[in-house]
Amino acid sequence: MYLDPLKIVRALDSLPFVEMVLIVTTIVVLFSLFLIVANHLLIGKNKYTTSKEASLANSINSGIVGLILAFIVVSMYQTNQEAENSILKETCALTTIFHISQILDNADQIQSAIKRYIEIVVQEEWPLMCSGDIDKIWNNSNVIIVDPHTKRAMGPFYKIFEQSHP
Repeated sequence: MYLDPLKIVRALDSLPFVEMVLIVTTIVVLFSLFLIVANHLLIGKNKYTTSKEASLANSINSGIVGLILAFIVVSMYQTNQEAENSILKETCALTTIFHISQILDNADQIQSAIKRYIEIVVQEEWPLMCSGDIDKIWNNSNVIIVDPHTKRAMGPFYKIFEQSHP
């Protein structure tokens, strides 16, 4: 069985920060305990002595592993915060569009388009993002409001706004 590290990182990124840190820390602690128990069972408790140099090397190795773990956690935290900020911006934009649409002649169409957009994002796009199939999202022209390559407005969502009159 092949474990895809990218899918594992994406799954961890989609979790709330506290849960993500607890899971990563628990995995590291359990792995460390496993190594300690395996070392104790295989070598025994009185069959070796540790020199000062070996103790220093172990301390350095532990520090390096701790530093790598800290970088992983900080990176995941930053990714999590960027995703939260993007979701907040998109939610604010949709709320603003919803409120502004109330003064337009086709408010019902705009509000139903917003509802369809939210349903597609939550029910279709989010699972694709979590699974790593983000390329499939760009092929769905029913959802995209702005073409990521040309930066031009497009799709049925935008056409409803084009037809609006105050």
